[in-house]
Amino acid sequence: MELNLAASIFLSVFVMCASFSPSAAQEISSAISYEGQHVVSVEIGGRPDLDLEALRLLVVQPVNAPYSQEKVHETLEALKNAGEFQDVEVQVTPEAYGLRLLFVLQPALYFGVFDFAKASKVFPYTQLLQITHYPKQEPYTPTRIVEAQANLLEFLHQNGYFQATVEREVRPDKARGVVNVRFEVDLKRRARVGQVILTGATMEETARMEKNLRSIRARLRGAYLKSGKSYSLTRLQKATTFLQAQLAARQYLAAHVKLISSNYNPETNRADITFDIDKGQKISVEVAGARISRRARKKQIPITRKMPWIQIWCTRESKTCSRTFRPRVSLTSRCKAAWNRTPRAPPSCTRSKGIAAAK
Repeated sequence: MELNLAASIFLSVFVMCASFSPSAAQEISSAISYEGQHVVSVEIGGRPDLDLEALRLLVVQPVNAPYSQEKVHETLEALKNAGEFQDVEVQVTPEAYGLRLLFVLQPALYFGVFDFAKASKVFPYTQLLQITHYPKQEPYTPTRIVEAQANLLEFLHQNGYFQATVEREVRPDKARGVVNVRFEVDLKRRARVGQVILTGATMEETARMEKNLRSIRARLRGAYLKSGKSYSLTRLQKATTFLQAQLAARQYLAAHVKLISSNYNPETNRADITFDIDKGQKISVEVAGARISRRARKKQIPITRKMPWIQIWCTRESKTCSRTFRPRVSLTSRCKAAWNRTPRAPPSCTRSKGIAAAK
């Protein structure tokens, strides 16, 4: 009786395992359908030696339309009947804005090495790979090459090479099954800074900040900016951070500095830079009952940018203060954050600390 029971259990387990064989698993995975989801792109890839534009006429699944398993199957059959390749596979990649469909023609060639020519002598090779969104272990598609070329050209413009040109060359290597791509980059002359324009502030504030950008402190921070300096995106980013820090040091904690434009003039090879300054209101932060270094205060009191959140932030600061000052001995620390605002004085957030008796 026990033997028959064990045999029946074994037979049930065997039937279940057989039902989850690889072929059955493939059927289950195919049953998980993307039916009705938005399709953002449909591409054909893997074979740079074929005329892909002619094959696109065989694609039935449209772009910017709901996914249809029937239309995808029709496209597969039409491509297979073209007879110029061994097999066709479809890859469906879910992305933030929808589905990306890729029909891979077999035997497929994959992306190999990206060569950036002269640009790799000026910029790190790994940085250029990130800029071009190097596709790892992905079948060759011409769209990826066009996007990489556009991203590389935009990156060069942002770094002051406004006259740079980028040409692409595709080099298939069938022996290794890869497609190497060479981007022939001609950097030409690097632009220089023209006028530095600050908008949104008074004339007095503008003169002060222009002077700060030409100070020794700005030079040490890498934010030194004046007409005639070499154009650099890193320098502009550091100048933006430096200006905001200068405003914060004068109690404009909600200030916001933004680089809004760089207008390039090819005749002078200079770019006029415009910053927008939004000082906001002065915010006074005081600490009572304890001594805190300026560095520790910056860590504990974040620079806020939205005035309506200041009062909520003050409430949260009491909890942060308690965790910061609570000693490791059996003393208890209590902190308070008070929101004070008067018509004539700037808004302030005062933190106070009190220590109760030891338990």
